[in-house]
Amino acid sequence: MPDEKPYKYENLPIPTYDEATSSRSPTPATSRPDEPSNNEERQGLLGDEARLPVPTRRIGYRPPPTEDDESRRESLDSLEFLGSDEGRDSIAEEDAEMRREMDEMEIEEPPAEQSRWGKRISSISQSLHFPFKIRLPKWKFKLPELDASIFILLARMFALLVVVGLAYLLFMSDFFSNASRRMSGSMFQATRVREWLQEQIDSNNIRDNLQHLTAYDHLAGTEGDFALSNWIQQQFLNAGLENVVRDRYDVYLNYPKVGGRVVEILNADGSVKWKAKLEEDPVYPEEKRQQALAFHGHSKSGDVKGPLIYANFGSREDFKRLKDSGIDTKGAIALVKYYGTQGDRSLKVKAAEQAGFAGCIIYSDPAEDGFVKGKTWPDGRYMPADGVQRGSVSLMSWVIGDVLTPGWASVKGAKRLPVENNPGLNKIPSIPLAWRDAQILLQSLKGHGQAVPPEWKGGVPDVDWWTGDLKSPIVHLKNEQDEVEQQPIWNVIGRIEGIEQGEKSVIIGNHRDAWAFGAADPGSGTAILIELVRVFGDLKRHGWRPLRTIEFASWDGEEYNLIGSTEYVENNIDKLRADGVAYLNVDVAVSGQDFQASASPALEEVLLVVLERIKNPVRNDTKLLQLWQESNSKLKGLGAGSDYVAFQDIAGISSIDFGFTGDRFPYHSVHDNFEWMDKFGDPGFHYHHMLCQVWSLLILEIADNPILPLSMPSYATAIGKYVEDLNQWAGSKGANQAGKPKWDIEPLRAAALKFKGDADRFKSWETYWQNFVNNNGGYEQMDVGLIRHNYNNRASNFETLLLDLEAGGGVPGREQFKHVLFAPQAWSGYDESYFPAIRDAIEAGDWKAAEKAVGKAAKLLTLTEPKSFPSQPSPEPIPIIGKDHIAKLHDKIIQLLTLIQQHIREHCAKDRSAICNRVQDIHIDSAMAPKAQKDKYSILLPTYNERRNLPIITWLLNRTFTELGLDWELIIVDDGSPDGTQVVAKQLAKVYAPHVHLHARAGKLGLGTAYVHGMQFATGNFVIIMDADFSHHPKFISEMIAKQKSISTNGGYDIVTGTRYAGNGGVYGWDLKRKMVSRGANLFADTVLRPGVSDLTGSFRLYKKKVLEKVILSTESKGYTFQMEMMVRAKAMGCTVAEVPISFVDRVYGESKLGSSEIAEYALGVFALWLKV
Repeated sequence: MPDEKPYKYENLPIPTYDEATSSRSPTPATSRPDEPSNNEERQGLLGDEARLPVPTRRIGYRPPPTEDDESRRESLDSLEFLGSDEGRDSIAEEDAEMRREMDEMEIEEPPAEQSRWGKRISSISQSLHFPFKIRLPKWKFKLPELDASIFILLARMFALLVVVGLAYLLFMSDFFSNASRRMSGSMFQATRVREWLQEQIDSNNIRDNLQHLTAYDHLAGTEGDFALSNWIQQQFLNAGLENVVRDRYDVYLNYPKVGGRVVEILNADGSVKWKAKLEEDPVYPEEKRQQALAFHGHSKSGDVKGPLIYANFGSREDFKRLKDSGIDTKGAIALVKYYGTQGDRSLKVKAAEQAGFAGCIIYSDPAEDGFVKGKTWPDGRYMPADGVQRGSVSLMSWVIGDVLTPGWASVKGAKRLPVENNPGLNKIPSIPLAWRDAQILLQSLKGHGQAVPPEWKGGVPDVDWWTGDLKSPIVHLKNEQDEVEQQPIWNVIGRIEGIEQGEKSVIIGNHRDAWAFGAADPGSGTAILIELVRVFGDLKRHGWRPLRTIEFASWDGEEYNLIGSTEYVENNIDKLRADGVAYLNVDVAVSGQDFQASASPALEEVLLVVLERIKNPVRNDTKLLQLWQESNSKLKGLGAGSDYVAFQDIAGISSIDFGFTGDRFPYHSVHDNFEWMDKFGDPGFHYHHMLCQVWSLLILEIADNPILPLSMPSYATAIGKYVEDLNQWAGSKGANQAGKPKWDIEPLRAAALKFKGDADRFKSWETYWQNFVNNNGGYEQMDVGLIRHNYNNRASNFETLLLDLEAGGGVPGREQFKHVLFAPQAWSGYDESYFPAIRDAIEAGDWKAAEKAVGKAAKLLTLTEPKSFPSQPSPEPIPIIGKDHIAKLHDKIIQLLTLIQQHIREHCAKDRSAICNRVQDIHIDSAMAPKAQKDKYSILLPTYNERRNLPIITWLLNRTFTELGLDWELIIVDDGSPDGTQVVAKQLAKVYAPHVHLHARAGKLGLGTAYVHGMQFATGNFVIIMDADFSHHPKFISEMIAKQKSISTNGGYDIVTGTRYAGNGGVYGWDLKRKMVSRGANLFADTVLRPGVSDLTGSFRLYKKKVLEKVILSTESKGYTFQMEMMVRAKAMGCTVAEVPISFVDRVYGESKLGSSEIAEYALGVFALWLKV
């Protein structure tokens, strides 16, 4: 073509798929047929099967109607071109034959394929035959001879007119305002963003959301749950969230059968004397809505009979009191109250099991949540007589998530433990009951056993309170249920990608599933979550993006055992431990008017900042912080009550749970419905509005603050308090008393004290950074920004360092919980436990184990110091000391010694004393100088959907550098490719270890930022940037290296760039349009910018690492103009640049990412550089 230089395209060597994924050293393209292959690692690059939910139908609960789709994703081994030797040979033969024919016809390259319209025109022209020839008159013109400079001037004037015209059109189309909102967050002032968010929150929207959420029951895994997951997914999409996915897991759930549950009092002959109603009265009788059945989640199936015995709140102390009173409980049926001295219903059942009971009934006593407290529904907020509190009885303080897969995700094909004798399940059946049914049971105990002590009496009317004994009336308890070991549940997750540290995530969570209609639990939180998503989506549409990624999650299966969130954590554990910043959980958002929060101490400071910014309109616009302080509220610890457990205690992510609470309400009953919330829970939805503000401002502070607001001093203060509380508690358990091993808290106390000093020093860097930025007019230099990133990373990763991750680590007996400071109390699951391993050992009376746990906790606290805390900051940015710095220092010392010796010799030339003679004999040993650093080449390879190309390019790079005998590394920076690129990259990292490294990012954040990100991990003194799509063949690297070293001054050329438009360079595989766009772009840029290189848009380059770092610092572009700007600025800095002709081949697999937006971005970039450089 007229705009391309003639060249002959060379056959570029392309390996087979087997070769590309083999761990063997490079060999010629054809290998021996008997040569072994690495099948296992090749198979690891293949895609997995796509899973679709296939729920199980149950009586009484409708599963979601889905199709059984066995479709599979396309596998990597379907590459016919790469997988067939025969196919390659035939292609090579055809290619050679075609080139011979082209040479004979003097054709330089094959024409671009015609479009369908072009073929039609060609066909028509060939079919027409005219009976005459058309001859046109000929004229001869002779142009006056003009100086070439005139044409250059005219061309530049024309280019300038084009630029001005383009700029006018872009300004008129409002492109700049939109682009600036996309590419820069500086226009969004933090104060204004906060105010805007608070203004946009709409109480009416939250109310409408809650009305929709409570329209039908939605127990985990049922049709109602599936329908809500669809609705929430659509809300996420409507808001413009990115990467919205439905995250499925197959877990163990149980469901009640109609007629399968029975509580009866039997006559002596075994006939039924009385039968409990079990179910509540219909809440919506006129609408005939399905109403959830009353049962215990994860309860044991069984059919048992035994004498009834009342045991107060069902704590271990209560059962011990019965035993001490001489009441035998073996084989009896326990009747216990909710709440009280044992708040966890599952541990009530476990304590009854350990006391020898055959079954357990738990009822709602009016003294705890009913008429004794006040008016009941529908006249008040409290539980009515027919109200039944459902709930799970899996042992949440011992095992969380799917009880069949503790410690690993419940994905397809995962290993599963048996249900029988499962450590997370109770071994006796249990059932919940309303007090109206329990009243009959309690009345039947009169005269049996002993009269109960006053503190055991409840609020059920018309009852004489007796314990009962083995002579009590016989009760029949039956609990037949539908048990499904692999029932689908669905998390829904969406994101807003961060622009600075997109790989770091602030996770926002609320569970969706409910035992019935679930207005307060969890509907109030879900309704706010949907409004939160809408508001942040609107903010994103205005061009705003956070510095760090925000992930919004609607969890499923929380009510059973925190299942959805735990499975998500277990399935993404490495990523979360590395990049999780904070987890913000809301469960019951509003059930009263008192703000309460439980959190990691690291989040205390930022919570107080947020509370100071929100007013309570119900309390005369008093700020929430003032109300919090006036009520003497304190930040509580995290127990096992909601979805934060896996994030805090397994992943080591600082977590918080908060909401407005109050007196008890019809918890987990059908009376927790929209009407209750609208009338008694939060009339006007004012507290929903305030909670949404708290949540949104917390998100904003953590996701968009340049300095991550995780307070290490607050954490250190809390640790000091935890240590002293532990010591005092240990004393109450008999520490250092006669006959018991010595208890020594000093190692832990010393570690906590040292930690406090380090935390204060760590915090001081924030002041340094603020002063530095303020003194620079609000501008942060790139090196300071990188240090700030490091500082933030240390803060966010600190809590992960407190995880006991050694083999067999974790709380002994409860190894799923890894945090050395936090875990649920073993016998009080809803409450927190500080230093849980130590406390469990003391509870068990094992003081030696307690001493060992003290040592481990002190060690982990100490180990956090060098990894987490930088030294005291100096006025200059903290330097990163490495081999280069040491070598430079050594060189300067040698130079200084040489100068000193030279001066001495000059002096001694006049002084012939013995001392001078001795001094002149001093020899500066040049051998002491550091040896020249061996060259190492770091290849930066940004990828997006390069699953098929990546193994080939990696194989070729390995072969190239092995043949050259050079040290190398490949740094793959993947922008969240959905095609499985990262899976392939991980396998390649194993095959080609230690040369290949994957550094994944959360989404498409721009080509420029990919290079900046990759540079953080480059260890070579030279950096090569190239495309992963096989457009740049590694065969040219040797020529680029040779060219770089072809001059001896200053260590060779600073930059060597591949060019398609000089020498033997060229393009193969592009159509005419693509060639004209590329050639025109280069001509346009060359005319306007005069960069002095022939291929300004090329992206195959070799840099000295120090030069690249310097150029990147001054480069502002992030996308496809990044390469162009780097070259222009490099030339402006005086960098030496050489060119090597390359053959550019269109990508082997995939599609080009170049579109109209990139072309417009390029034109803008040229115009911007013309103004600046």
